[in-house]
Amino acid sequence: MVESDKIEFYRHHLDDKTIKAVEKVLRSLFLASGENVEEFENNFANFLKVPYTVGLNTCTQALMLALQGLGIKKKSEVITTPLTFLSTASSIIMAGAKPVFADVDPETGLLDPVSVESEINENTSAIVVVHLYGTMADMEQYQNLAQKYNLKLIEDAAHCVEGSRDNIQPGQLSDAACFSFYTTKNITCGEGGAIATKNKNLYKWLLMARNHGMNTAPSARYKEYKHWDMEILGYNAKMTNIQASMLISQFPGMETRLARRIEIARNYDSVVDSNPAIGRPQVPLECKSAYHLYTIWAKNGNRERFLTYFREKGIGVTVNYRCLSRLSYFNDHHYIKPQECPIADDIGDNTLSIPMYPGLQDQEIRRICDVLKTIR
Repeated sequence: MVESDKIEFYRHHLDDKTIKAVEKVLRSLFLASGENVEEFENNFANFLKVPYTVGLNTCTQALMLALQGLGIKKKSEVITTPLTFLSTASSIIMAGAKPVFADVDPETGLLDPVSVESEINENTSAIVVVHLYGTMADMEQYQNLAQKYNLKLIEDAAHCVEGSRDNIQPGQLSDAACFSFYTTKNITCGEGGAIATKNKNLYKWLLMARNHGMNTAPSARYKEYKHWDMEILGYNAKMTNIQASMLISQFPGMETRLARRIEIARNYDSVVDSNPAIGRPQVPLECKSAYHLYTIWAKNGNRERFLTYFREKGIGVTVNYRCLSRLSYFNDHHYIKPQECPIADDIGDNTLSIPMYPGLQDQEIRRICDVLKTIR
């Protein structure tokens, strides 16, 4: 195999429309947070069918701000999954709370509500639910759980911009949903994040919190100067007009790109399901997955060998995700140890991700499927 034959693990889909949108901003007066960000926020809120969205610099910052803005108390406990990217848990720690880990469902890899309920005590303040791989968790069930125990409910929807479950989208049943626009995501601006919420007070707080605690937006100060005030202690967590212009350009075509992801997943599914050496997380029938990732589960402890095999065949692969119990920081600081969440440990020890993006060509999909057929 020559390098040019390699199938990359991911490729972004940005086109001339995005380049022209960015160029227009670069030729304008204001590059930082301004009118483009407001346009993105309006578009995104309409897409999610929620009253408010707030553009931010990262999803990690979004998670931390959501926790702080909802009044999560210092040293209180926030229940989440250990089968996730590390920022789900690190944002809880940075917000001053303690992550408590519940186990996952063995069929889907999603956080198990029964395990969550078993971890709730008088110190619990919130639940952070992760829509893993792009498949949305059962938010009606989590909404009922949050109401039963008077807890805040936050969605880590970093993988799930286009996902839904029973026609419910992220942000519709929770206090806040947090999104990522990192370079590998279904819509991207390189780095970026957002929060969707129905809570007007949280929305107003977020507008200040992302802007150093100031009560006037940067672009407004340049149109006509008026004295501003710092009302709260805040951060510099704003999305820029450059980032927003990239995202706005990608809204048209989202459904077409998602349809292609679903088509690719169907091709993979049929091959994976016929190979006894591998499995995959199930997508519930009521879910429309965003298919941000397509993961397979190696059986009989063969993950490392399979990773090597894919690479030898010129196919980019990675691991999403090892259980957080395998990461030194969470061990060393006594947040989680191996086998505290045995199902998450097992999935994390055996998972690997294969290419999943709308730009995959048919012949590339066939090559990947050929490897999926022969891997043993």
